[in-house]
Amino acid sequence: MKNTDYCIYLLFTIVTLAVVVSLPTIKESFADTVIDTIEIGSAPRDIAYNTDNKYMYVTSAEGVVVIDSSTNSIIDTIPIPNAESIVYNSMNNDMYVTSSSGGITVIDSSTNTVVENINVLSHGSIAYKAENNYVYVIYNGYDGFNDLVSFIDTDTNAVAGNFTLEGILSQIEYNPANNDMYITRYLTGERGAYVIDTSTHSVVASVAMGSSSLAFNPFNSYMYGGGYYGITWVDSSTNTVVDTLPLSCEGDQVPCITSLAYNPDNNYMYAGYSPDSVYMIDSSTNTLVDTINVGQAPRSMAHNPFNGYMYVTNSASHSISVLAPDNILEPPINTGIISAVDDMSMPIQNESSTTSTSITFKVQADAGTNPIVGFECSLDGSEFSNCSNSNPTTITYNDLA
Repeated sequence: MKNTDYCIYLLFTIVTLAVVVSLPTIKESFADTVIDTIEIGSAPRDIAYNTDNKYMYVTSAEGVVVIDSSTNSIIDTIPIPNAESIVYNSMNNDMYVTSSSGGITVIDSSTNTVVENINVLSHGSIAYKAENNYVYVIYNGYDGFNDLVSFIDTDTNAVAGNFTLEGILSQIEYNPANNDMYITRYLTGERGAYVIDTSTHSVVASVAMGSSSLAFNPFNSYMYGGGYYGITWVDSSTNTVVDTLPLSCEGDQVPCITSLAYNPDNNYMYAGYSPDSVYMIDSSTNTLVDTINVGQAPRSMAHNPFNGYMYVTNSASHSISVLAPDNILEPPINTGIISAVDDMSMPIQNESSTTSTSITFKVQADAGTNPIVGFECSLDGSEFSNCSNSNPTTITYNDLA
């Protein structure tokens, strides 16, 4: 992660063919840490953050569990049997919950009480679109060949309309960059996602991407999808696949990527990986940077902007793992360059210079509370890029000119 608060600016230079080249600026890259585990008592499923009261809401077999994110303690359980998917409505501050028994339950987050039940066919994934204040919900198994998608006007909590899509639908996610809804589906052996124009509620594209989880990244305006073969990202402007990060699964019947979530604090995508891990992906390079061990069967994730933590539901462990990114933990101490030598293996002292076409230097950092997993370098003011995945490390620049 680029943590500019702890960049190290080196004072010595290298002269090559009368050109003075500054040595790279070094900064640390870090690993997240599981700082807390919240025992839920029954298998947690989905999770959502409420910006109004700063609570985390977790669906489970027993109901909706409310977590005070200032203390990471359970303060309430709202009895909604077999609660499944949950979403926050930023207009009225209510929580909308689906359950296996059908319908949508509306929770007033000021009192954490049920205020309404919307009669609609639903027991699947749910999504919210703030632009029209609509909630979209999936109903699986509508007629044996198609699944149903309904949209609810939350000004009145009345069903505004619905449409059917062929295949088995799983997750729905809104893309504010193009005002489309993405809905993952399995159809005749093919796994992918429908792209729905929310102004006409018609299919505008069908994308070969992950078919079990979705997350939008506002940094690059990509929609990320995960599932059975890895993580794929799609350009919102064209609804075409940009690339795929392959991740192995055992067979194709159980998805190894079970959930996705974006963290704006470090520009990382977090991917729940069966059976007990979370992958961290730097979305500026779309590369895997770290793996965190969490509870069994991570099912859903959400970012909490109040404390900067990521919350992971572990359905088989009946718990929530709380992940703290590096920027809110104690920074490293005593980071510096131990030595530097030129292409003649001659040591270079601080504030001195040499004529050389290469430079090799050793770097070491003493970690704070957050493990250091490597370093990023910037040469002559260029963009930072990964230059080592270890600490301490030896870094060499060749062919300097």
